[in-house]
Amino acid sequence: MERNGLKRSRLVQLDMISHPDFDSTTIATSVVEVFADNVRGKTVLITGWGPNNIGFVTARAAASVDVGVLIISGRSSSKLDQVADTLLANTPKLNLRKLIMEMSS
Repeated sequence: MERNGLKRSRLVQLDMISHPDFDSTTIATSVVEVFADNVRGKTVLITGWGPNNIGFVTARAAASVDVGVLIISGRSSSKLDQVADTLLANTPKLNLRKLIMEMSS
């Protein structure tokens, strides 16, 4: 599907940004619930996470709607392991991958 020359995946991204029900008080689980059909079975990459921040909460919400693969990325292997353990404890069948990467430049 295309609209104004944009493919469906790009349209979903734009809709997520401009959804009329979202504002500064919107929480990650609300976003994932609204777009569950768009992420279910898909590969989702989460960057910029840490325990109890927006990235971690988003990863936990994404895991709850049966994404195909959830990739968490970060600089520290030990922190990735810590977050992975927490996510897998709550969602044991989660297809989780860890990606070590440095994004500062």
